[in-house]
This record gives sequence, C-alpha cells and structure tokens, in this order.
Amino acid sequence: MAADEVFLQTEIYNSKFRDRLYYNDERYSNARLIDWNRRNGNSPYVFKVEDFDLLINAKNKVFARKFEEDEYEVVDKLYQLLK
Repeated sequence: MAADEVFLQTEIYNSKFRDRLYYNDERYSNARLIDWNRRNGNSPYVFKVEDFDLLINAKNKVFARKFEEDEYEVVDKLYQLLK
C-alpha cells in the first residue's frame, strides 16, 4: 500500500521510463510545489485563491500540494485556465 501522492511517482520510477524523469537536484526534482513555510502543524499550507499567481508562476512545478475542499475556488480557477 502507498499513499496516493506517491503511488504514481513510485510506479514511474520503477518502470522503463525511469531514465526520462526530470531531475535537477533532490530538493526540486519532484516538480511539486509544497509550502512548508506556512505549515499547519505537521501538514503543509493549504493553497487558497489568493495563491493563484504563486501557483501559475511557480517555475519547474507541475504538481502542487495541498488543496482542501473548502478552499476549492483556487482549483476551479486553475482548471479554467488550463481548459
């Protein structure tokens, strides 16, 4: 068993596509934007609609964490941009 946030990455890392993974350095190579500076206890910061510009301007980031249902306006806004 694995958490959903690592399952796909683990599958790809252990596949024939491993040599095609983006790798810059260990701190940034997962291409995820996670804000631990504004953490909530042991959990990362929950992105809100006010963070929209931060999310779309994050260099070399394809994924972001963390979003929650009561703050889904930002997800809808990102979806509209990518649609």
